[in-house]
Amino acid sequence: MTLPDEVWHTLDRDAGRLSRRTFRLLVVGLAVLALAGATTVAGWQTFTAPLTFVGNSSSETMPYPMRFSTTFEVRNDGRVPITIEGVGRGDESLSLLSAWASPETVPPGEMITMHLEYAVTDCRDYPHGSWPMPVRVKRPWGTQTLYVMPPSEPSPDAPSEYWFTGESDPYALQWQESFVRMVCSPRP
Repeated sequence: MTLPDEVWHTLDRDAGRLSRRTFRLLVVGLAVLALAGATTVAGWQTFTAPLTFVGNSSSETMPYPMRFSTTFEVRNDGRVPITIEGVGRGDESLSLLSAWASPETVPPGEMITMHLEYAVTDCRDYPHGSWPMPVRVKRPWGTQTLYVMPPSEPSPDAPSEYWFTGESDPYALQWQESFVRMVCSPRP
């Protein structure tokens, strides 16, 4: 069934259309909502800024009994104090023996010293590639896990002295790979 043209001509074309005032209010409301959302996201990122490695580190390797430890500093780049609840992780081939962070409560902009000690249980099947360190922190709005990337270390196969140009060290390995290779070097 079709409607004749006379019926179509009698229908109100503006039925259901928003008035100009309502349309403008809707556009302004959406713009305010978008601005509030962007501000919330920017503010949240300010409060959850990651911990940043600052360049000071030391390490020790022990081929017998196949252990290594590393100590490094990170900075709280957030705008609120954090309390460190835990640091570190292990897996089947790297057993986490001890881990600590000092001080436990860190104001914004201050440094945290982190220490990790591992036993190597498998010289062949260890985590390769990027293996960031989880740090569980307590903030005023709850507990969250941040990730810190310990510094890369030179390969045990690197020459004692060498020069390179560019940003990346050609002998650099991820931190855990370098330590495992140093500890396991007399072994297959």
